[in-house]
Amino acid sequence: MIEIINKIKQSTIKFHQLGTALLFVIILVFLSACSFQNYGKLAMSSKAQEAFRIGHVYPEYNYYYSGRENMPYAIVGIDKQYSVPSKFWIRFDADSAKLKKMASGLYRDTKDRPYGSDILTPDGKKIGIWYSNIIYASVKIDAEKQSVTPLYVNPELRRGH
Repeated sequence: MIEIINKIKQSTIKFHQLGTALLFVIILVFLSACSFQNYGKLAMSSKAQEAFRIGHVYPEYNYYYSGRENMPYAIVGIDKQYSVPSKFWIRFDADSAKLKKMASGLYRDTKDRPYGSDILTPDGKKIGIWYSNIIYASVKIDAEKQSVTPLYVNPELRRGH
């Protein structure tokens, strides 16, 4: 009789451990989904690349750079309905000559070539363009506040300068 009771206790403990582990996995998946829902994406675009290369300014965008004005790490054009609330992104009045000059003066202490991308919301709506040679970048979007925060690791810090 005692043996049967001990087996039932062991089975109950294993069932509770399995249930706890399953609940933990469900919570982890839910939290992961919540944490990524505010991230848009950069979709490679030859059209965006060409626009920066030739200095084509889209009137529906505000333009920002990060880094030094004469040697930016990245340049973005963001739909005027959105803001870029970051001290690391400086808004500038873009004209064709200035945009072309800034794009040709990108920070180059990296072997990667500059590329253009469309900036997309989590649901795939295009809200801007990106130009840089920084490969690992992302974009955080707050739809409620209508804000965009392009994110990347400073290439000078990454290389230990």
